[in-house]
Amino acid sequence: MMLSRFWVLCLRIQTLIRWIKEGYHHLKVETGWGYWYHLWHSIKNSWALLIIAFKSVVHGLLPWIWKADAPKGVIKMYHQIMRIQHIKDMDKLRKKPKNERYRNKTTDITE
Repeated sequence: MMLSRFWVLCLRIQTLIRWIKEGYHHLKVETGWGYWYHLWHSIKNSWALLIIAFKSVVHGLLPWIWKADAPKGVIKMYHQIMRIQHIKDMDKLRKKPKNERYRNKTTDITE
């Protein structure tokens, strides 16, 4: 019984070490940001998303209030995030022509 707890503890420590290494790689290699700047960036984006969600719910209940605030907020955030290099590198749609990026291949356009 004691031996199995030891191995569970070892696995947890290995997992923690892996998370720390992945976090370090994300900060230093992918973003080039420090921990505190990354934290500030995440908090700022989370707060903006909460505001967008709140405005969207209020608009759903009262359609004459904040008619376009949620979509505008999402589009603004998208453009801000797309300036981050490692996000740009992950975007596979950028390689396609604009007229083909969001085309639904399962439906006929002539319908």
